[in-house]
Amino acid sequence: MNKLALLFLLFFVSCNSQQKKELDFKYKQVKSTQISTISLSAKSQIKFSKLESYLPKNYVQDGSVDYGIYLQKGIDENNFVEFPNFPILIGEKGLRLKSNSVLLFKSKSKLILKENSLSNYHILDVRNIENVKIYNPRLIGDRYAHKDVKGEWGMGINILSSRNISIYNPEIKNCWGDGIYISKISAVESENIIIKGGSIDNNRRNGISIISGKQIDIS
Repeated sequence: MNKLALLFLLFFVSCNSQQKKELDFKYKQVKSTQISTISLSAKSQIKFSKLESYLPKNYVQDGSVDYGIYLQKGIDENNFVEFPNFPILIGEKGLRLKSNSVLLFKSKSKLILKENSLSNYHILDVRNIENVKIYNPRLIGDRYAHKDVKGEWGMGINILSSRNISIYNPEIKNCWGDGIYISKISAVESENIIIKGGSIDNNRRNGISIISGKQIDIS
C-alpha cells in the first residue's frame, strides 16, 4: 500500500470513528435531587437582603438589560444576599464576592453573561476571600456569542487564593473556559473548597479545573 492510500485509509477510519462517537453521544441523566433548589428561608436564621431592591425603577425581568453594577452594589453593602427570581444580564466584569457572605439564588434566578471579546473573564469572582457560601448559582456564559476566538479562561466561578468556600447545586453552562476554576494568585493556596451537587454542562474547556489547592471536596 502506498503512502497516499494509507493516508486516505487513516483519514476514512478517523472520520468514521468521529461520526460514530457523535452518534453514540448521550447526555447523562442527572438526578433531580442533585440540582434541586435549596431554600434557606424556613431553615435559617439568616435575614437576606434582596438584590431586587437595588435594581432601577421599571427594570425588566427577561435578562436583556445589564444590571451588573446594581447587583455589585448590593453585594458590596450586604453579607447575606438573595438574587431576584428571574434572569439578569451582567457585563464582562462579572460580580466580585467578599468574605463572610452567603449568596442565595432562587428557583428562577439566573446570571447571563453579556457577550464579550475577553480571553479571561469570570461571572462570579472569588478572590483572596474566605467564608463564603453560594447556594443554587445558575450561570450562563457567552460560548455561542463570544466575539473573539482567542483564549480559554472565561470562567463561571473563579476561585483564587480563597478558603472556606462552599458551592451547593451549581448549574453552570456555556462558559468560554471552565465552569469552575480553582487556583491561586499568590503564595496562598485555595483551601477547604466544597462543591456539592449540581450540573456543569457544555463549557468550552473543562467542567472544573483544579490547578492547585488544599482540601478540595467535590461530590
